[in-house]
Amino acid sequence: MLDNLITLCPECHRRVETAVRVRSGLAGLAFVLGNLAPFFLMCDPRDLGVHSDPQSPLADGQPAVVIYDQTPAGLGFSQRLFELHAELLQRGRDLVSVCPCNDGCPSCVGPGGEQGAGGKAETLAILDALVRV
Repeated sequence: MLDNLITLCPECHRRVETAVRVRSGLAGLAFVLGNLAPFFLMCDPRDLGVHSDPQSPLADGQPAVVIYDQTPAGLGFSQRLFELHAELLQRGRDLVSVCPCNDGCPSCVGPGGEQGAGGKAETLAILDALVRV
């Protein structure tokens, strides 16, 4: 097990930890938005796909969460989600902030993140920034 051990300087360690937190937060954000969107659209959850990427080429290498129609040529959900963007984010923030769990659960940001932590704090921080609470 020690064969793959890599030591890091404090600065590199902070960068790695930040990257893990960003990925956990994005995964939590994708989970909550992917579960709320079908309610807003009144569609089956299988009609939508969700993808999170910490360095998305769609966002010039910046973090992104993409919700998309699963149906070829689409059913018009993307346009409606664009119109509901602000409300969807606000409701997502409301849901995560009032959930009584400590660090994430299937009712808010989903199961544990990369290192077993749920990512609730990270997801809430992203939502706070997006909603501008």
